Amino acid sequence: MKNIYDVIVVGGGTAGIIAAIQSARTGALTLLVEKNGILGGTMVSAKVPHPSSFHAYGKQIIAGIGWELCYQTRKETGEPIPEPDPTIPRSTFHVNPAVFAALADEKLIQANAKILFHAMPAEVV
Repeated sequence: MKNIYDVIVVGGGTAGIIAAIQSARTGALTLLVEKNGILGGTMVSAKVPHPSSFHAYGKQIIAGIGWELCYQTRKETGEPIPEPDPTIPRSTFHVNPAVFAALADEKLIQANAKILFHAMPAEVV
């Protein structure tokens, strides 16, 4: 593992995963540091696999890497892709935590990011 990176993301929750994937996709040498042995944060480790707010008032308002991960997780498990419901201001849906975590690993590797599990930063120089 290298000692010098352009970007170091601390935390492999949903925001950290997305930040690291985006950073690596731009070509930056990226390291994701995660204290646990699995990615996904509370969606996976705390078993709260219900992302929300991709849709509001009958239309999709957010896309990007987060949607890409959730969309592909639902597709892999054979669940229907969430559609906007004009009668609900905001809605949540379920994703399979294990599949979500595996896809996060896969997308980080495809983007050429490095992952360091079971670690926490003590110092950055």
